[in-house]
Amino acid sequence: MYEFVTTSRIRASREAVWKILTDAARYADWNPEIVAIDGRMGPGERIRARVKVGSGAIRPVTLRVTAFEEPVDGQSGWRPSGGNRCFLRGPESACRAWALITIRTARSEDRHEWVRLRHALWPDGTLEEHSRDAERFLAGDRHEPAEVLIAFDDDRAVGFVELSIRNIVDGCHTDRVGYLEGWYVIPEARRQGIGAALVAAGQRWAKARGCLEFASDAELDNEASQRAHVALGFRETGRSVNFRKDL
Repeated sequence: MYEFVTTSRIRASREAVWKILTDAARYADWNPEIVAIDGRMGPGERIRARVKVGSGAIRPVTLRVTAFEEPVDGQSGWRPSGGNRCFLRGPESACRAWALITIRTARSEDRHEWVRLRHALWPDGTLEEHSRDAERFLAGDRHEPAEVLIAFDDDRAVGFVELSIRNIVDGCHTDRVGYLEGWYVIPEARRQGIGAALVAAGQRWAKARGCLEFASDAELDNEASQRAHVALGFRETGRSVNFRKDL
């Protein structure tokens, strides 16, 4: 399971830190990944953040504040739709940002959700075919994919990646390359960093298995996927048209 958590202790009162956390206009003063936030932080309010991604590009993200708890003894915070929650906890005024998006390996109980996501990504395959592939993987056959990671927003599956290790990949220089076989986030959860988090988790998986390179592919006419890859630091290495014939 992958969880993304960071904690810092600040020598200030909860009230002082809370005032900074809820000052949308000055977010960029202390958060290097958020260039700006437009809107007012409050219950039910919509805010628009401009977020710097790994390549340095700026991506707009629209969120709605679904919970807003002012400082009291114990903890307080605000939570936008999409998963990130900022809150204060403890008598020493710790400020903590906690990502509620959880990314973990697919389990048997995830089969239905995984098949649903798979069918959305590859609709040419039937639900029965995707179900058989899922059952094969969950039974221990890890030829391809070698790993499946699913992203959950609370208990809801919102995206996944399928991964393998290939010994020959065009444009790569090693014989053990981590490969992004499939990558999908449901439409309503896109542009919130979930896709990037899934790819980052896939890269860590590949690196932990001795891979020095990480590769992927996209259809020639899928410009959105191509742009998403470039935004996450991938570099295009070539284009091709594949052929086959019956024997």
